[in-house]
Amino acid sequence: MKEIDKTFMNMANEHSDQMTEAEKQAIIDRFYQKSVQDENHSKSQKIAGELYVGKTTKFKNFIRPAILAAAVFATMAGIGLVGNKVETISSYNNQLNHEAKTELNLDQQEIFNREREGILNVVNNAMADLDKINENKEELRQTGNYKPNGDYVDHPQPSTKAEADGLFPLSDLTNDAIAQTVDQTIEEYKSR
Repeated sequence: MKEIDKTFMNMANEHSDQMTEAEKQAIIDRFYQKSVQDENHSKSQKIAGELYVGKTTKFKNFIRPAILAAAVFATMAGIGLVGNKVETISSYNNQLNHEAKTELNLDQQEIFNREREGILNVVNNAMADLDKINENKEELRQTGNYKPNGDYVDHPQPSTKAEADGLFPLSDLTNDAIAQTVDQTIEEYKSR
């Protein structure tokens, strides 16, 4: 097979040597006319009645928007997940601080404030509080009083205007779990 290729190559070179520059340019022009070139510079050529496609960028044209769409979706899902957790912790901390001021005496408030202040304590408390809230959610979910989305089965709790306007409104289940966790935490500090 290599010998045939060499023979054809030699014949083409000999024939090429005998051609004038105008004939060589005519062959190049005919080759270019038979090939199709699109805006992505991909070429296809018709050989013996069949269209042979060269390197194309169809895959690139499809994959780039798909990757972009997946990245946007992942970013939005991540923002939603983090935003929901932040909203839960924020609501929990607001309720807990209010209850601590009204329910605890001065010595208990001092212990409460000392254990809740500082960057490291805030992060550790937030993680522990989220775990407690999730445990209470599971406990409340098992009662059967909540839909899968977290709303009440029989009577939906009217949300306040602030909750309705919020970016990440909390479900009835989450609000009840937060209230239950706040009560447990306050009782823990009262017992000290």
